[in-house]
Amino acid sequence: MVQNRRKIHHLEVRQKYQDFLKWLFNKISRFPKTQKFILGEEIGRLSLEILKDLIFIQYDSKSGQEENLKQFNLKLENFRALMSLAHEIKLMGRQGFLFQEQKVDEIGRMVYGLVKV
Repeated sequence: MVQNRRKIHHLEVRQKYQDFLKWLFNKISRFPKTQKFILGEEIGRLSLEILKDLIFIQYDSKSGQEENLKQFNLKLENFRALMSLAHEIKLMGRQGFLFQEQKVDEIGRMVYGLVKV
């Protein structure tokens, strides 16, 4: 029963994150050419690493998840820093920045809840 609930929760987290990625890649595609290939590429690469980590955490043993959660959180913090920079140099408006901030926080909380269950 608990295993099925965890599996459903993993799928919900991945779906939410993939929906967020659709929004994110649309935003990145609108960056000016010079920033698309510098900051946009780094944001895109890191966001895909986070997706891979979500999948890895799903299939990792319970004993290894604590260390993987630390790595996941570190990547989320790096992502937040890059998005903050994108906002500060006017590549993203305030509303977009706040939207992504809320979504990233939500994903982080959900993943932390998965590992702690």
